Order: sequence, then C-alpha cells, then structure tokens
Amino acid sequence: MMKNNTGNDNTFLATRNDTEQIKPKNLFMALAEIEHFSLVERKTYNQSKEFLTSIGRISFTGTGVREALVKGMISATMIPIMFMAQRHLIMFAGSSDPTTIDMLLMLLMSTIYTLGNGILMYVVFSESFAGTLTLEAMRKLWVGTSMGKFLTVFINFCFLYWLLLWALTETNIYNFAEHIGHIFKGWPHADYIIFTWISKAREVFVPAFLFTLIMNTLFIGITWLGMKMSVIKTKKLMAFRKGGE
Repeated sequence: MMKNNTGNDNTFLATRNDTEQIKPKNLFMALAEIEHFSLVERKTYNQSKEFLTSIGRISFTGTGVREALVKGMISATMIPIMFMAQRHLIMFAGSSDPTTIDMLLMLLMSTIYTLGNGILMYVVFSESFAGTLTLEAMRKLWVGTSMGKFLTVFINFCFLYWLLLWALTETNIYNFAEHIGHIFKGWPHADYIIFTWISKAREVFVPAFLFTLIMNTLFIGITWLGMKMSVIKTKKLMAFRKGGE
C-alpha cells in the first residue's frame, strides 16, 4: 500500500538552499529543473506550486521567449539559404549543384533549432510526472517558447513585407544592378547577371517564410502535445495507484 505524502514538502525543500531561486538560464537548464520537479513529485505526490515563486515563473517564461526567439531567428536565416542552394543560386559545400546528401544536411541545419528543440521538449514533457509544481513549470516554459515563436514569425513577416514591397522592388534591383555595372565595367554583362541573380533570389523569400511559419507552428503543436501526454499519463498512474491502495 502506498501512502500519499502530499503535505510533506520538506523533502523537496531540503534539496535546495533557503535563499536559492529557481532561475533557469537556458532551455536545457529549464528542462533539467522540470525533470527534477517530476522526479520528486513522482515519489512524494503533488508539491505546492507556490514553491515556484514569481521570479521562478518569470524566469521559465523569459527563458522560453529568449531561447525560442534566438533559435527561431537562426533557423529563419538558414532557411532562405537552403532554398537558394536548392535553386543553384549559391554554392554549398563547394558546389553549386548540391547532392541529395547536401540537401538533407541543409534541411537538418535549417530545422534543428526549431524541430530539434521541439522534439526535445516533447520527450521531457511527455515523460514527466505532471504534478502541480511540474505542470506549472511546463506551462510557463511552453507559454514562453510559444511567445518566442510568435515573435519570430511576426519579425520575419515584417522583414518580408519591407524586403519585397520596399527594398527589392524591380526598380530598385535594376538601379542597383546598373550601379554595379558602372563600377565593374571590365566584367561583361555584370548588370544583367546581378539583376537576374537578385530577381531569382527574391523569389525564395515567400516560400522560405511559409516554411518558417510551418516549422514554428509544428514546434508549438509538438510541445503542447508533450504536455498533454504528460497529463494523460499522470492521470492514469494516479488512478492505478489509487486502485492499489
């Protein structure tokens, strides 16, 4: 028979100093804290979510926003490069004609920070015991990362709007190419080459943005599903324990 130790918070509190604040500095530290909460609550049942102070809640959310935004912007930068390499506009791995392996490598580099982190969070969330404290930490981190992904998409949309409607208009591209042609007079058809290259490169930004949108949406969905799976598994485990008492 198992006894419910719901009220015994001393075991958990004893693992930390009285003045120690829970302030994860990055995604991995935040997930490590969640695993720690889960381990304790799996043994001692629910802890008070008040143990996660206001500073702790803000830290989990802030860490989520920062990590998701920074990693999201890195991915958003890599994705147009991947599309340009696919269309033979730039060289990758020393070749302007990338192989299948090169394309897979580019895809991995473009998605690792988004889908990779999303899968990592899914694994940690889904395997965690969703006690009161653990679930509170997961929710704060998920809210933070979701906000970061929304900001990533919004910033990319604003940049795309400015790029296509203001910076890379056909007139601006033509004027820039003509200016380059005057500078490099010894380079035959330099203005035509530059105009053609920029015009073709301009075409990749819309599909690249849509790809970024899909990746970030998948991230939010995958991490939410991990948290949902954790709640379902915890309810089943609690029902099993109660049936054994």
